Amino acid sequence: MTTFASFASLWLLPRVEAFQREHAGIDIRVSAHDALADLEQDTELDLALRYLDPAHVAPTAVHLFDETLTPVVSRSLWERVRAGAAPPLARPADVAQHTLLEEDDDRASSEFLSWRHWLARKDLATLEPKRWLSLTYTYQQVQAALAGHGIALARMPLVFEAIARGELVEPFGDAGRIVSPYSYWMVIGSTARARPEVARFAAWIEAEAARTRAAVAEASAPAPASVRRAR
Repeated sequence: MTTFASFASLWLLPRVEAFQREHAGIDIRVSAHDALADLEQDTELDLALRYLDPAHVAPTAVHLFDETLTPVVSRSLWERVRAGAAPPLARPADVAQHTLLEEDDDRASSEFLSWRHWLARKDLATLEPKRWLSLTYTYQQVQAALAGHGIALARMPLVFEAIARGELVEPFGDAGRIVSPYSYWMVIGSTARARPEVARFAAWIEAEAARTRAAVAEASAPAPASVRRAR
C-alpha cells in the first residue's frame, strides 16, 4: 500500500500492529512518500490512503474522515504559559509572541494547512510571529511541538490521541479550530479488490477511520462552560 509520510507516521503505523495481531498471515508493505502513485500502473501497490480535494476524488474512493486544523503546544510549554514563565496564549493574537511551526510545502492543499490561512481566518492576516520554524512534513511539526519548540497548526485526525493523553494542548480550545476542504480517502486498485486479504485490510481501515471520525467529533464538540473555565 501507499500513503504520505505523515499519515503513515501519525495515523497508520500506531494502529497497524493491531491488524497484524488479528491477521498473522497477511504481510503489509507500506510505501510512504508524498507522490501520488498510480495503482493501475504499479502492480505492487494494492491500496492508497490519500489526502485529496473531494472535487478530484475517483467515484470508487472511500471517504475516511474530514480535516480540522487546530493550534497545539506541548504540555510543558502550556504549563510555562499558565505559570507566567512564557508569553500568554489567551487569544489568537497572542501567537505573535511565540514561534510558529510551519509546513514548508508547495502543494495545493498546503494553502489550507498554513498559518497564513489560519491567521486570515482569525482576522490577523498581517500578524508576524516572534519567529518561524519551517519544516518539510506534518509529523515533524508535531515532533517540534511536542519538544516545546513552538506552536504547530496540527491536523486533528492525526493528533487527537496526543491531545487526549495530554501530551499536546489546544490553547484556544474549539475556538481555535478551522476546517479544510481537503479530506482523507482510501483508493483500492481495480485488480486488487477481489483479493480477500486486500478486502480484509480495507475493511479494517474503514473501521479505524470510523473510530477516528467519532473521536474527532467528540473532541471537536464544545466543552461545557465549567470545563472551559477549568482549563
